[in-house]
Amino acid sequence: MNTTSTVLPVKVRRSMLTQVYRAIQKHFAHWEDATIGPEQLDEACITLKREALTCANREQFSLLLMAFLARLNNGHTRWRDPTFEAHPPSGMRLRPLAGRWTVVASDIAELRAGDVILDIAGKPIETWYSDLQRYLTGSPQSRTVQFGDRNSIFPAVLGLCLPASYPLTFEDAYGFSRTLSVDHTALAQDNAPRAILIGEPSGGSTGQPYFHMFENGLQFSIGAQRVRMPDGTPFEGVGLIPDINVNVQRADLYAGRDPVLEKAVSITETTNVINAPPI
Repeated sequence: MNTTSTVLPVKVRRSMLTQVYRAIQKHFAHWEDATIGPEQLDEACITLKREALTCANREQFSLLLMAFLARLNNGHTRWRDPTFEAHPPSGMRLRPLAGRWTVVASDIAELRAGDVILDIAGKPIETWYSDLQRYLTGSPQSRTVQFGDRNSIFPAVLGLCLPASYPLTFEDAYGFSRTLSVDHTALAQDNAPRAILIGEPSGGSTGQPYFHMFENGLQFSIGAQRVRMPDGTPFEGVGLIPDINVNVQRADLYAGRDPVLEKAVSITETTNVINAPPI
């Protein structure tokens, strides 16, 4: 079967929807975080089926499945359409720092790490997030960062909405707002005895979901394991909480400075790590 075809026959859609439903029933292990409960799954899937069988094309079908699985609020439970990732990359990676969408890496010459994105193609970045967050998988704690970092959401879904060339407005290091034209098609493709955790909370990902790929390239995964810390506290979607919290600031990005590494070095200079007990 053609893995890039935009056509999805009704028979194929029915089969895929059935497999998704059965996989959730059999494998999903995170109902306590989901916005729908197991007793609501049948009704939710009936509604999903009605909408999915009337979608105009593969793109709409995939977006519908992405949004549905995102309602389960689990980072390993997601729908993936590789054709979305064929869109040119955005050329930037964003994270929310001090409540603002900040560039942490960029392939755009005029855009530096530390700059703050204000709007894309005339729409405020906060509106983009509001419009696209229904496709984000993961716990509420991790969803915001994933919007900026995950390829399947940003820029892949965003890429579906952008023209070949669009204006990008950002705030530079001096607080000035600047606008540049981006050519979208031309962008380059805690239990170890001596461990001290430094930095920000980790992503809380364990891996090992149930995974299925269809002949047409469409695929989905279901979070099939419930993992906790040895003391029983949650891990997935929460992550490891550092012993010493160090947050990256815009000034660090502009200076090319790694405050986490600097803190780690300072600790090794004042801590007897040589005589630490073996792991």
